[in-house]
Amino acid sequence: PRRASHRPLPSRRSARRRRSYRDHASALDSYFARSREINLLAAQNPAFREFVDLDGALSTKVRANGSEIRKVNEALAYLEKLYPGQIGEACFIDKSGAESARVVHGKHAHVHELSPDESKNPFFAPTFALPTGEVHQARPYVSPDTNEWVISNSTPISSGDGHKHAILHFEVTLESFRRSLASSANGVVVRIADRSSGRVILDGDDISALKPHA
Repeated sequence: PRRASHRPLPSRRSARRRRSYRDHASALDSYFARSREINLLAAQNPAFREFVDLDGALSTKVRANGSEIRKVNEALAYLEKLYPGQIGEACFIDKSGAESARVVHGKHAHVHELSPDESKNPFFAPTFALPTGEVHQARPYVSPDTNEWVISNSTPISSGDGHKHAILHFEVTLESFRRSLASSANGVVVRIADRSSGRVILDGDDISALKPHA
């Protein structure tokens, strides 16, 4: 007699594949949501509002290296300590576009290293267009600070007068997304692509060796 086959029917394999796709898409959505939560929680640090409310020109306040700007730098560095391997760069940007502070892989930028104008960056205007308490997540790009594919998260910071005077911005590496997905891949190759262009950002047959494609 013919032996019964225990191979899954094609429809079952397709169903399993669809479930796997949904699970990984859900995991990625959760990772993005977590990044937004981190941005909003960090923005509650009083150091940012205290610096904004400090009297004086921005350049004077930054160059003075007083306790207020030191606290801002500490708050930025703490983000990276809380989420090592995920956040490569964090910065605090004035409404004029000038950086007040920046930390890259735990290293504080010196005053002369701060960007005088970030207003042309694609995240700047959309972030200031948001009400306080919301987060803008930009499309993936290669960070000029870390040379890694990242997704930026930024939220406006208001001062005592209720107006938006600055934004808190940080970059989450796509490599950290990949690692998160790889931990539950179960042999499935995961690719991350830009939905609007179809461009594959992360790709590879061996998921443990996926690297950003420029």
